[in-house]
Amino acid sequence: MDACIACDVREGGASHALAPELIERNAQDFVVVEFSWSQRSFPIGSGQSLATRLLDSVSRTCSYHGVKKGSPRLREGIAVPLVHISLRAGKPESYRQAIFDAIYRAMRETLDVPEGDQFMTITEHDGANFRYGKAFGVDRSQDVVYIQITVFDTRTAAQKGALFRRIAELLGDSPGVRPEDVFINVLDSAKENWSVGHGAQFA
Repeated sequence: MDACIACDVREGGASHALAPELIERNAQDFVVVEFSWSQRSFPIGSGQSLATRLLDSVSRTCSYHGVKKGSPRLREGIAVPLVHISLRAGKPESYRQAIFDAIYRAMRETLDVPEGDQFMTITEHDGANFRYGKAFGVDRSQDVVYIQITVFDTRTAAQKGALFRRIAELLGDSPGVRPEDVFINVLDSAKENWSVGHGAQFA
């Protein structure tokens, strides 16, 4: 089986020969594994399945280069937001989707959130299960939208402030939420508190 390893281009690394995998590590530290082999490399009737042998080989090589199987790596400072939105029931789907779009765009612009990183829910409440007030001198209405965003604990106060302003601006544009009705809370969470798939913990 023929292969080599390609180092991170941002580090100016060169390619080095390494069998039996081709591991390409990009600037975000993702790993892409490619294989090429001749039929003679894995004769028909071998005792171990081809898939098993390939996976074992990948695991050994990734371990050698410090890549932990099943442990996602993220570039420093990435946000990975989890967003919960609460509002009074009765708004049309287009209204709710516009809220999703506005918040996602604001996070993309202010928190450097990757494209496609949309982990968001909306919960609707009837009048008996939804309260608001005019504390802090803000004239809120029954259209108030509560937004809670949980992110890695790497965001600065300036970034959070920019996020607050941008969400209010974009929600005002569409679907037309008054700035007085935009209520936002950002929660900081350490990376070890997150698992976004496969039961793997961020480290």
